[in-house]
Amino acid sequence: MPEAAEVHSYLLGESTARRLATYRHLAQAVLDGRGPDVPGAVPGPPQRAPETVRVAQAPPPRIGIAQGRSNFQLSSRAIVGLCIALIVLLVMFWLMRSGAPLPPQTPAR
Repeated sequence: MPEAAEVHSYLLGESTARRLATYRHLAQAVLDGRGPDVPGAVPGPPQRAPETVRVAQAPPPRIGIAQGRSNFQLSSRAIVGLCIALIVLLVMFWLMRSGAPLPPQTPAR
């Protein structure tokens, strides 16, 4: 929940003369059937509803790749998985170097 000072700041900002004039303009535009226009804009002819155009969707990102500027940006799950794999490899290397006995190998079938 917002604090009292945040609520006061919000209400103060929303009750300025400029903000109220904008709300009045938008309300009048809706009542006139023009929809919300930019305040101060010259009303033009009524616009047709935009036609629906099928836009090819981008393929979903590959697992482990996050949406971003670069294709090499890893997601948090991929980073956690890589860290766990690195820790397991380091533990196995440390066990082999310390001479810890390895489990017996099962015979191939």
